[in-house]
Formats: sequence, C-alpha cells, structure tokens
Amino acid sequence: MKTIVIPDTVTDLGADIFANCTALESVTLPKGITELKNEKSSYGFFSKCTSLTTVVIPEGVTTLGDNCFNGCNSLTSVTIPNGVKSIGKSCFRGCSELKTINLPSSIETISERAFQQSGITEITIPENVKSIDKYTFYNCSALESIVIPTSITSIGDKALSIENLKIYYYGTDEQYGTIAITEGAIAENATVYYYSESEPSSDGNYWYMKEGVPTVWDKNSETV
Repeated sequence: MKTIVIPDTVTDLGADIFANCTALESVTLPKGITELKNEKSSYGFFSKCTSLTTVVIPEGVTTLGDNCFNGCNSLTSVTIPNGVKSIGKSCFRGCSELKTINLPSSIETISERAFQQSGITEITIPENVKSIDKYTFYNCSALESIVIPTSITSIGDKALSIENLKIYYYGTDEQYGTIAITEGAIAENATVYYYSESEPSSDGNYWYMKEGVPTVWDKNSETV
C-alpha cells in the first residue's frame, strides 16, 4: 500500500499501525486524533516507513511520541501545527533527507535524540523550550546553524557537538553563561553569537534578525 486516507471519524489509532510499512509514501491522518504515540511498544507510529516522503500532522495533535518517524530516511517534509507541545525521544532520528522543519511556538519539550542523524541544516528552538536534551542533534553533520531562546537553561551531552556550528543565542553573553552546559555538549569550534537589535559599539560576536534570517553584525552586515 502506497497511499492511505483515514477518515475524520477515526479518533484513535492502534500501536505500531504504520511501523515498517516500507512501501507507504503518503498518509492523510484524521482530524480527531490528539497523539501520535505508542505506549505499549518501542516502535513509533511511522518507524522505518522508508518510502514515506511527506506528512501533514492535523490540528489538534499535541504529542509526537517516541520514535514517531524514526528511520524514515525518505522523509523530506513534515508540517507540525501550532498546538503540538512535545516531541518524543528519537522522533526524527535517522530522517536523513529532512533538511528543514518549522517548530511551532507551542512546543515545550524536545526529548533526547529527537533529531539525531537527521539531515536538518538549520533550526530555531521555540521560546517555551527549557532544555536541549542529550544527543538531540548528535551526528547531524549537515546542521549549520541553530537559534536558541533565552528560555534554555541546560544543554545535554553531545546535544550540539557539530563541527563549525553557528549558535545564535537570543540573549547576552552574561545570560548564556548561566546555562548549564554539559562537558562535550557543544563542539569546541562552534561559534556563539549574542543578540543585539541595534549595531553594537563594542567588538564581539553579535547578530540580529533580518527578514527572518539570522544576520551577523559586522561592517558589511553579511548574512551567514
């Protein structure tokens, strides 16, 4: 089966319902469901659906459970609606073709290994998230930049251990210094930039947002 449409009259989907459906390319989910998680299984809803390319998560869903899209190595597009509050462990792990993802402001929790070994190139962490758990972006070799809010209080083991990563922090260097950062959480050659809405008068690594793109303050105001 390559395509499936589930009617809106369905309000509950069983454990492992799509796991290992390697031929499945697209699915339309019902509007009545609120969670995509399996409490009775180590598999996720779409674990190892290796042909799945696009998923639109319906309004009303609040939880993307553990391993939800783990191993979906053809997945290129996921639409997450505002209202989703949590992204489970290893949710997008191994989604090597997933280059971009927009996380809604409603997100409060991003669990460990959520994007491990994914193809994400850039990402903005929503301001309600308090921590970047261990291994969240581990082995995301394509990840070039991440925007981090001042709500972050901790960064776990190897969460951001990506070579040459650009970290755009929405606060001052003093605020950044209060984050509990586990040793090895961030690559040694990563660069942290601090937010400044106006052009700073002192030297240092500063950035601002220009038309939705993180932009480094320098004499040329070059976008990076």
